[in-house]
Amino acid sequence: MAVDPRNFLLNTDYEMDKIIYFRSGTLNAGQYDVDIAHGLGFTPLVFGVCAFNSDFSDARGVPYESLTQSDTVQFTAQANSTNVRISYINTSGSPSKIYYRLYGFEPSNSSATVAPTSSNASKFILNTDYNYCKLFKKGTASVGNTVSHGLGYIPQVLAWQVANGWTMPVNQSANSSAVIITNQDLIFDYQPLGIDSFHYRIYYDEV
Repeated sequence: MAVDPRNFLLNTDYEMDKIIYFRSGTLNAGQYDVDIAHGLGFTPLVFGVCAFNSDFSDARGVPYESLTQSDTVQFTAQANSTNVRISYINTSGSPSKIYYRLYGFEPSNSSATVAPTSSNASKFILNTDYNYCKLFKKGTASVGNTVSHGLGYIPQVLAWQVANGWTMPVNQSANSSAVIITNQDLIFDYQPLGIDSFHYRIYYDEV
């Protein structure tokens, strides 16, 4: 009987993600397009969490956006071959500070030598109280491409869009968004946004 990866929290028969970039810090409202040199020699696929509390008890995914009739709150992160660029907009002015933790993957079209990130952790820990996503497929795609996964269910997916030399995470999937996920395919669409291409990671884990 074939093993179903969805039945495991951790299964080392399947590839797991490897974090090659990590940075944490704070940003004040109104700090826009703050560039941080990453020193990797390639463009990392950045993602992360942000929060208004220093203990991250109210963590939100990056990019984060909250829009009301009167105010806009937004935290974004993107990267190019040299820098990670972050921005925090809060037109209400409160909270004035946001905390962030950013991570990065090496893209599938890179074969660079990457320095270890072990200095950011005191010891190696695996905790199977949590799920470790099992990687099914990773790659790049052009606008208009369809990548077949054939899993028969809607899998978890991470995707990044590339536009004007910057790579940033895609934070939604819907019939009218840049990335559409079905139980058979991953569809890259929405030419009017000016997107040049995509990076993607498809997991065996189900949504």
